[in-house]
Amino acid sequence: MEKVTYKTLNSANVKVDNSVDTERVYDISANVNIGNMTEMDASPEGINNVSSIDNGLVKRKADGMTVATFNSDGDNNLSINHKGTDSVEQCEVTNVINAFISEVKSKVQTVSPVSL
Repeated sequence: MEKVTYKTLNSANVKVDNSVDTERVYDISANVNIGNMTEMDASPEGINNVSSIDNGLVKRKADGMTVATFNSDGDNNLSINHKGTDSVEQCEVTNVINAFISEVKSKVQTVSPVSL
């Protein structure tokens, strides 16, 4: 006889990438920490949110070269380490990282990645 049961999933760490973007120039992946896990039809105050993005990796799709790593903690904290790129590509990579983060946050708020 069962003595315990799962009730709610409070948080999750999910690997996310941009492999479904057929127009991408960079392959981007990261571990996304999601908090306030709720059913998607639950009340608005329980909307899933990204608490942090860790171990972000950006590779040029054309040659597989790693051009940056990144981490994001909260809404306004972003750390990027550029690797072997000139200032023009650094700006481009920074823009694609910011776009990736925006897409991740949007998806997490509308599509539950895991459930019980």
